[in-house]
Amino acid sequence: MNEVDGALYSRLSGDSTLMALIPGGVWRMVAPEGTTGAYAVFQLVSAEADQRTLGTGGPTISRLLYQVKVIEKGTSAANAKNALDRVNILLNDYALSLSPDYLLVSRREARIPDTVERFDNEETYQSVGASYRIEVVE
Repeated sequence: MNEVDGALYSRLSGDSTLMALIPGGVWRMVAPEGTTGAYAVFQLVSAEADQRTLGTGGPTISRLLYQVKVIEKGTSAANAKNALDRVNILLNDYALSLSPDYLLVSRREARIPDTVERFDNEETYQSVGASYRIEVVE
């Protein structure tokens, strides 16, 4: 897990209100098999290749796009939507702690489409999510 991943994990998993909504926890990319209850996953979607430098010899700004999804079993996504609202409160316009780099901004960029998946065992899962633009000054 890189430093941005670690900061996101700490911010989300350290919030008792969010954890009450997603007892299955917070995971990077995929939850372990057998995870019960609603849970959240996050992952890096893109990192812009063109990094901007602030002044001659100044710091570089990296632009990262992360996706956060809340997934729950069942035919209703009401709890997942409440959890995603809480994720937005935690991540939108928030400065994550990074060292030696530091975060310039974390901002919700877009809502991603809701999905419903039904598996062979007849279990249905709902997911809702959003993308967040994170700019890191190095």
